Amino acid sequence: MPPTPSALEGLVVPYLQRQPWFLVDMARYDRAAWATFRLADLEIVLDGRPGMASVVVAVGERRFHVLVGWREPALAPAVIGDHQGAVLGMCDDGLGDVLCYNALADEELSTGLLAVASAGRESARRVRLVQSLVSHASLVYDERLLMKSYRVLEPAPRPEIELMSKLDEGRLQASPEAGCPLGAKRVGSGTCPRVHPSAVEGRLLALTSLRDLLGRNVDEERPRLDEVGGAGGDLSSEMRRLGEITGSLHLALAEAFGVRTLAAGETPTAVAIRVHGDYHLRRVFPDRHRLGRRGFRRRPADR
Repeated sequence: MPPTPSALEGLVVPYLQRQPWFLVDMARYDRAAWATFRLADLEIVLDGRPGMASVVVAVGERRFHVLVGWREPALAPAVIGDHQGAVLGMCDDGLGDVLCYNALADEELSTGLLAVASAGRESARRVRLVQSLVSHASLVYDERLLMKSYRVLEPAPRPEIELMSKLDEGRLQASPEAGCPLGAKRVGSGTCPRVHPSAVEGRLLALTSLRDLLGRNVDEERPRLDEVGGAGGDLSSEMRRLGEITGSLHLALAEAFGVRTLAAGETPTAVAIRVHGDYHLRRVFPDRHRLGRRGFRRRPADR
């Protein structure tokens, strides 16, 4: 038997109230809204010990998602390690007391989540949690796959999910071997972890290239122009590939969402398309399948 809904609600609400990402999101609302916590949805993702549940709590009109894991109290500390802030507290699962905590701090439960989110198509031996943005948590599997699990839920359709689904229908591909995310399955109400087929950000490649270039010129104030292309981490071909993919992305967005003509008076002056939003080097990943040098996959942002 898993912990009861009332027991999980009683643990998740205080946990939310001390999370920085929750406090940032709720900062725009009057404190009176904080008195309206209620359990909006509960789904058991993995039953037994260890177990995991998807819990959605409503605070006024906002929805917040926490993946709750539980284990025997004697085993849990060794599993969550340094993630002491992940602990929610004790509850009863019908067989006795268990310690409940944020399941993303548990490597075994996190790898189990990958199997659920990818509908059984993917598995991994190792996982690491990326301490990242307010709206979601990111997990990197075997340094090969990246998955986002949303903390802050938005009314459907969520822009990112809508955009990715439309592009997937059109099969926009960043390389001959791979296109959009490997797949996604709803885990709980209103949340849909996304699985991407790479785990290294373009920003990290750019920083590596810069360090390599500067390291070749330790005796000079700045690199010589004729040496830039000789850096071991030279990104010129990757940047060219990224430009090609960005152009393809714009064309695919126009086809998927349509084109709107903007007019000044009676004369058409420009056209507008659905945009990809927060699109920068932390939003793209190298394509390991591309022959020869690395290429890039695009990862559209939330807007």
